[in-house]
Amino acid sequence: MAYAVSIGDFQFTEDFVWSGFESAGIVPNTTYEVRIPISNSIKPVNISAAILADGNGDGNAAILEEIKDQHLAGRIQIERALHLLNDYLKPSASLKVSQLKSQIVIDLNAPEADSLTALRKLQPARQWTSLSEEARNALENAKQNVFGDFKNVESAEDVREELLRLKHHYEIILSRL
Repeated sequence: MAYAVSIGDFQFTEDFVWSGFESAGIVPNTTYEVRIPISNSIKPVNISAAILADGNGDGNAAILEEIKDQHLAGRIQIERALHLLNDYLKPSASLKVSQLKSQIVIDLNAPEADSLTALRKLQPARQWTSLSEEARNALENAKQNVFGDFKNVESAEDVREELLRLKHHYEIILSRL
């Protein structure tokens, strides 16, 4: 679901997890082409790491860990948003969209200690004493993506339909993480 390529000092990572498409990634027994603009100097292209849909990966251990940290942190934010969406979409819910958005801002800005607790639950074998830079950045990126999604919800003609679409989108992402 993700790969990293290095060309000299330049590194490029493509992560299919966040794609809005039902089937994303490189399908087995197919070819995937990507064009990466580089200078005219000839340098070797190295596939530094790859993570498959089943979560297994190969390559540079540090890069694999960075990508996995990004996935774990992204999972935390998507789970937070999805939990609130599920509550909001219940027939008995009496929240307004503005209240939902306010609660999402609160939940996605959770203290680092809460995120560490969530990471420990997701990956108990790892001794999480602090957030890696990759995890911290991924928490922020996922938060900004969710905030952007909710700006679109506010301007939608049919808010409930847009929230259902967003819920489905988050479920797809979560299934890849």
